[in-house]
Amino acid sequence: MRSAAASQLRRCAGLAAVAVLGFAVPVVVSTVAQGESAAPSGCTGDFCTPMPPTDTSPPTCDCTIPPPPPPIDCSSPSVNDAKVAENKGPATFTISASGSDPQCAFKVKYKTADNTATAPEDYASTQGSVSLNGGETSKVDVSVVDDKLNEDNETFTLVLSGDGSGSGTGTIVDDDPPPTISVGSVTVAEGNGATAVFPVTLSAPSAKPITVGYGTVPGSATAGADFTPATGTLTFAPGETAKTVPVTIIGDSTPDGPETFGLQLSAPQNATLPAGQSTGQATITDQGPLTSPPIDGSPGPGGPGALAPNSPLPADTTGPTLGLSQPIENNGAVEWTVSCPGGEQVCIGSVRITAAQAKAARATKKSKRVLVGAKRYRLKGGEKKKIVVKINGRGVRLVRKRHRLPVKATFKTKDKAGNVSTRVQVFNLHESAFRHN
Repeated sequence: MRSAAASQLRRCAGLAAVAVLGFAVPVVVSTVAQGESAAPSGCTGDFCTPMPPTDTSPPTCDCTIPPPPPPIDCSSPSVNDAKVAENKGPATFTISASGSDPQCAFKVKYKTADNTATAPEDYASTQGSVSLNGGETSKVDVSVVDDKLNEDNETFTLVLSGDGSGSGTGTIVDDDPPPTISVGSVTVAEGNGATAVFPVTLSAPSAKPITVGYGTVPGSATAGADFTPATGTLTFAPGETAKTVPVTIIGDSTPDGPETFGLQLSAPQNATLPAGQSTGQATITDQGPLTSPPIDGSPGPGGPGALAPNSPLPADTTGPTLGLSQPIENNGAVEWTVSCPGGEQVCIGSVRITAAQAKAARATKKSKRVLVGAKRYRLKGGEKKKIVVKINGRGVRLVRKRHRLPVKATFKTKDKAGNVSTRVQVFNLHESAFRHN
């Protein structure tokens, strides 16, 4: 390289040249007489250019060696991020080699990977490859799932390999509104141990946990006298849509007509509480004086399916206090709804229905009683279920013979430790409920 440059410099006749590190960088002045316009003779070579004279200088020869060309840029293709509404898919990524020389050729592989979004629940798993030259781009579509769950925005990743490098983040923007919460109303018969159970529901399931506060509000029914006040917070796990709030009813012996109180919801989280749906009403139907049914054959209160009120509770209440509805006479059987207190592990017991063997007019305290129906039950703490006791043949005959049969139902319940409590109800069975038996 040094000799070639020097040779070219020598061909610049009458010119001076300097060689620096093998590259000639001449600054030359021609010996042509003033006024001549010709370039210096012998100004030849790949890097020499004749320069015309100027007003102040004769013709010259520029033999500067240009720098080498820059290297070709073949930077690896990359991919951008993508963002799309859940109901507006797909998510579109762009793989780009725009910073590379057109002479470069690439084969890029791509594959999706889960993050907070998972396939196939939230998006379709996607993989493949694209070929492109420098300066080109290629698009990759990833389908997203439009579910109906209110949830946080979720992300997944498109990872490049092969001639590509890096990754892009796909964001799925949720488009579902939060569910609404509502509370229903309930009617319950007055009586110690009865429970008003308010239903609380969501309009749709959610992928988020939902909480809402609740509290009883008095109406014509008074807290502490007619019902036990209750406050707390309900939590709906993701996917749940229904909860209940139990409120214990307090019975009295004063005829006071139906009474009402409310359950009010407040402070929802991850849900909305529309106006008009935040309060449910409980109606307590009056049980009147607590008395036994007539035993002299005279008509008792109510008719078929509307039985006489509860009798007073006995003193034996060391065991669990069984929640007990009013009895309902139905097609030769008697039905109750019973509940085990939430603080108990288990409620185990049985109900026995007995009737006096003698006619009502001759019945005495020592009259022999006969069993006309029985049923065992077992409930977990906080559980509620229906108990149906079918009246046996002897009971059916007594009802048909007497038209109205006074009976006593005795519920004996024990807890896991063996503590026993007893609840008693007295009511009439009516012949009309046994006509098809």
